[in-house]
Amino acid sequence: MLVNPPLSIPVGPAVKLVELINKIQGGDQPAKRRYDEMQIDRTATICDALIQPFDTVPSQAGDLMSLIHMPLTRKLPVSFYEEIKFPQLADFIETKNDECGSDLSKHISHILTDIVQKQSLNNTSEDMLHYGVDSMIRVPLQIFHENLGGGVLPIEMDRNSKDQGTTTIGNKRPDFLCWTNNVLLFKGEEKAEIGNFSEAVDEPEGKFDKFDPMYFGDIQFMICYAVAGPRLRFFAIDGSPNTNLPSRLVALSNQLDMSKRRDRVSILCVVVNIARIMRTVSNTIPEMIVPLGKRLKTEKSNNYNIN
Repeated sequence: MLVNPPLSIPVGPAVKLVELINKIQGGDQPAKRRYDEMQIDRTATICDALIQPFDTVPSQAGDLMSLIHMPLTRKLPVSFYEEIKFPQLADFIETKNDECGSDLSKHISHILTDIVQKQSLNNTSEDMLHYGVDSMIRVPLQIFHENLGGGVLPIEMDRNSKDQGTTTIGNKRPDFLCWTNNVLLFKGEEKAEIGNFSEAVDEPEGKFDKFDPMYFGDIQFMICYAVAGPRLRFFAIDGSPNTNLPSRLVALSNQLDMSKRRDRVSILCVVVNIARIMRTVSNTIPEMIVPLGKRLKTEKSNNYNIN
């Protein structure tokens, strides 16, 4: 009678036994995190690796397409092994034990949670819409700025609380504004209802007049986004003096759906590359005494400086 040989357990340290048990139970498991690793915020190191300047300095809208879709210098950090939970995202995100406690890792993990997934972004107020948009655009940019410093990523952001959701000549402030060296280089328009997407697309160009070399130097583009409900798309305004097309808007992305987890990662990747573009061009933009697009407060009124 044949007898199966007994299972051979190698003699050695206890860790060898643990490795054998894990193998028997079905494969490697994520390494257990140490408490001290989880308390260290390595966001500054992560941001420095992510927000590297490009080798070429873009000056026209046509230069942006390849940069916007450039592969990231590293994967986006997350905290809770979302690359295992959502394997379709494994090419873009990763959990590292020495990074899981970082602010950026925790924020991206939050963006990928079911709480954001279930949030209704259509037929709501613009104020309610701001939360979802800010979490994917403004907050990551703020994290990059705070950790890299103003000398590396000199940006400042604001929102237009006065916007009534329609295009009005008397108020030309976009819903979202981001300055680089005090020059408005990135802006966004947001509408609460998905049916108003075409209106949101028209407004970035409609609320801007011209590119003055005194403000923009050699830069002849402005990056922008349009949002209506869960739909979002990135564009650039072509400021080339020889532009004679009916519209100066150049599409930089497909239409993305913020309610879909995969598209939220795509938005984050675009935002990373927008930050890289702003870092790249920041040294070529002349600093302004009066920042373009900012609210100028006087004793009796608020005025807006948008040329």
